[in-house]
Amino acid sequence: MSATLVGMRSPLSDRAPEGALRQQRGLWSYLREHLPVLLVGTVFLLATNAMEKAIPWLLKLAVDAFSSGNLATVQETALWVGLFALLVLVTRTCSRVFIFNVGRDIEFTLRGEVLAQLHRLGASFFGKSSAGDIMSRATNDLGQVRLLLGFGSMNLVNAIVAYASALA
Repeated sequence: MSATLVGMRSPLSDRAPEGALRQQRGLWSYLREHLPVLLVGTVFLLATNAMEKAIPWLLKLAVDAFSSGNLATVQETALWVGLFALLVLVTRTCSRVFIFNVGRDIEFTLRGEVLAQLHRLGASFFGKSSAGDIMSRATNDLGQVRLLLGFGSMNLVNAIVAYASALA
């Protein structure tokens, strides 16, 4: 993190020389640490989309079987649709748990870094900045980062896969 909170202008701490401050990290460096978990979540997301696209195909088979009078095939297909629906529930939940938790983990890490940075700042910083502004940035902004990395990344991948598979 830099010497100040994002967007706030203030003097550097009297206690920490400029070279001693940690280098600022981009969000990609935090995501890279959680890449295996993101990949597992993406696999579950791909499985969810595949099964969601299989259900209409199975319903088409059931309607064709019903129109030809083959009720045994209709019953079997209905069981497969129910099974796929349950599997979609499980895989969707797993994908959200894995992907959303990455956002929460990164938010937790960033909160710790922001707190450590606040502890390094001098008294002059706190004299010039309002407590409400500091608390707002420490809570709301980091919450938005969590939503971007969790919900946003999941929806980005899901939209790409859903549109590509819908075309097929």
